[in-house]
Amino acid sequence: MRHHWALDAAQAPATAEDARRTQMYRENAARRAARREAPCAAAFLQSSELAMDVRAPDGGELPRVSQLLQRTNQFNTTQLRLGERSLGEWLDGGARAVLGVWLSDRFGDYGLVAAALSSRVADALL
Repeated sequence: MRHHWALDAAQAPATAEDARRTQMYRENAARRAARREAPCAAAFLQSSELAMDVRAPDGGELPRVSQLLQRTNQFNTTQLRLGERSLGEWLDGGARAVLGVWLSDRFGDYGLVAAALSSRVADALL
């Protein structure tokens, strides 16, 4: 009984996206309904009022960057799987940076949806 999931103590959400999960399900339902009513995918996308913000994440957003690094395979060219502590150490390694991508639309906020890690080696940005 000690390891039964239903008896686990509630834990605080790890990220802002985790805390908004229930609201995000509602927003996705509204998106699906609007997509069904739109005459085509292009019309739906245009009416969605997508907005993207690209910037360096602050320290409190690095746990979400770490989550994305753990979960993403398709576009992960480095195969780095950095946990929160390892990500901080990697960034402190010099000539390294991370950019985050936040996405929202008229239905709500997707939150931090992508991250790009970069290293400068000589005159190249990798």
